[in-house]
Amino acid sequence: MRAYIGAKVIMAEPEEKDGMAGYRVVYPDGYVSWSPKGVFEEAYRPVSTGEKLFMRDLGPFEDKPEELPPLGVHVSETIKFKAD
Repeated sequence: MRAYIGAKVIMAEPEEKDGMAGYRVVYPDGYVSWSPKGVFEEAYRPVSTGEKLFMRDLGPFEDKPEELPPLGVHVSETIKFKAD
């Protein structure tokens, strides 16, 4: 057998199922599934603002313009820093 690494952008939100914490997952092709919290969090991380900008025309964020800074806005202008 060969080893494989896969990468995909998915949409997800926390969802409890049968008393277990987890995530409802929607794949780019519309397929919907559910993953236990630990399994999901080992496999995925949130997309950064910079990655959203890079993917602006490439996928699932096309229909979520409110999640993206406006064109022409520098990424650093969209990040809020906490005071120490």
